Amino acid sequence: MKDELEKSIIKYLDTHRHMALATVGEGGGAHISTVSYVNQGLDIYFMTDPSSRKAKNIASCNRIAIAIGEDYLDWDEIRGVHLSGTVEWIKDPTDLIRVQKMFGDKFPQVHKFLKGTYGVTIDIIPFLKITPKAIDYLDYSKGFNHWDTLEL
Repeated sequence: MKDELEKSIIKYLDTHRHMALATVGEGGGAHISTVSYVNQGLDIYFMTDPSSRKAKNIASCNRIAIAIGEDYLDWDEIRGVHLSGTVEWIKDPTDLIRVQKMFGDKFPQVHKFLKGTYGVTIDIIPFLKITPKAIDYLDYSKGFNHWDTLEL
C-alpha cells in the first residue's frame, strides 16, 4: 500500500507545475505564495528571491506546507497533494546545478524571463529543497473527501 501511494504521489507531482506554498513569519503571521516547482521523486525544489517575504519567513521558521490541485468541476475527479515538511536553501554546488538544469528543462521560458527582466542567467539563482514529513494524497474517486497519508 505504501509503495502504491508513493507512486501515485510522485506521478501527481511529475504531472503538475505549480504549488501553493504556506510559510509562517517571525510574528506568527501566515503567508501563501504560488510558486513553480520541479521534483525528483518526493523531493521538491523551487526558486525565490532571498529578499522575498517567503524567504524571510523561511529564515525565521523553516516549516512549510504546500497544496497542489486543480479547479475540478466534477467532485468525483478531485485529486490533489497536501504536504507538510521543512525547507532549506541548497548549498551544495553540484546539487544546485542539477536543480537549476531540471528547472530550466521543465520551464524553458525561465531563461527568457530572467534575462529580460533581471539580466541574469539561471546559474546564479538560488533554489530551495522541500523535505516532506507527511503527504496527504486526495482521491475523491475513492469517496467524498478521501485521502491517504504517507508519513516519512
